[in-house]
Amino acid sequence: MTPPVAPAPVETKTAGSSGVTVFVVLALWAVFTFVPGAKEALPADLQGLVPGIGAWLLATFAGYELPHTPRPDLAGVKDAALRRLEAAAAEQEQQVAVNAPAPRARRAKAAEVQEEAPPA
Repeated sequence: MTPPVAPAPVETKTAGSSGVTVFVVLALWAVFTFVPGAKEALPADLQGLVPGIGAWLLATFAGYELPHTPRPDLAGVKDAALRRLEAAAAEQEQQVAVNAPAPRARRAKAAEVQEEAPPA
């Protein structure tokens, strides 16, 4: 028998955005259905778009403002990826240091090139 698995945490940003979307669509539907004059205040083309646009705007804002869900189960994955990136950066710096000529050698090479160049 397999051991029980702990349920995954509910993603705060996703749940909050979804909840706001449902709430806003229902609220705007209720306004346009039950408030006299609200439906006639908008052109016919916008009446169907306003609930969707309002829900999208508020859901985006809610998703932006809500905190990220803490994921301690992914800490090892993040640490391993960070270690790989740091190792790759250190290796690249070492390659640059090995392949780069010393400052004196660069100056000497530049002086040789200037001596060999024909006068203009």
